[in-house]
Amino acid sequence: MEVTPISSPRYEPDPRDFGPPTRGPHDVDPRGDSSPDGSVRFDDAEAADSTVPEADSDDDAPHDRPEKYSGRHEGSDRFKQFTRAGIVLTAVTALVVSGGFALYMYSDSTETDGAIATDSMPEPCEFVAGPVASDDEEDIEEDSDESDEDEAADEPLLAGWVSQEVSREIDRRTEESIQYFSCIYSAENSSAEREYRLLTLYSTLEVHETVPAAREAHTGALQFETGENRRVQTAGGIGERAAIIPIVGEPDRQEIRLYLQTANATASLSIFVSGVPPEDGDLTALVRQLAIDLVDSLPREG
Repeated sequence: MEVTPISSPRYEPDPRDFGPPTRGPHDVDPRGDSSPDGSVRFDDAEAADSTVPEADSDDDAPHDRPEKYSGRHEGSDRFKQFTRAGIVLTAVTALVVSGGFALYMYSDSTETDGAIATDSMPEPCEFVAGPVASDDEEDIEEDSDESDEDEAADEPLLAGWVSQEVSREIDRRTEESIQYFSCIYSAENSSAEREYRLLTLYSTLEVHETVPAAREAHTGALQFETGENRRVQTAGGIGERAAIIPIVGEPDRQEIRLYLQTANATASLSIFVSGVPPEDGDLTALVRQLAIDLVDSLPREG
């Protein structure tokens, strides 16, 4: 029996199978949504991923960009702004003040008009006690009602306190550009009409090179007295600056000091009185007038 092989029919592919796929209005593309007209619509995220390449590393991204922008610009802290402005104004004020002070000190240090002329300085004790009395005028006369006003005006200030000079010591020296003129004057009252008393006066005049140096020395003297817990009283009308320091003592022993500064000079006066003071005797008024006479009698330059 002859077996006849069965051959399968040959498959011929349809060219339409290789064309673009067609979808109906209700078909869904697995890659994304499709529009009713059959065109493919990709998701926004997928489109962004396909168009914007991802950065290779963190170094490519700017570091100063905020992670999230708030939508408005925030101004700087006002407190910091005011603080910075205050610091700037303080610095400018300090510069102006220091410049003005330096100019003031420079003008004073170069000023020569009114400075003390040391070349014509008289004997130191003459400022406060007058010239040395002659042999026939050893005793100081009391005021009398019959004397003229001119004679009373010429009478020494110490006439109401003492009647006879005991001693006077003078000293002139220069140390560290400062010229010193010192006087130690002692006088007593031993007349029968008066109570006995002894008066000792210490006077020191210092002439400095500049006015600022004299002011500094005067301030230092007052600071010393304050440090000793002494009461310092400002005295006006004596030189540029003056102060009186009363010393509390016993009833029969009084002491008072005065410091002054005028131009480039300073002076100190100290008066000690032991014994019964004169009637209506004012030691403060006495030292004030002695200081005024001292300032008026200083020789000046210019």
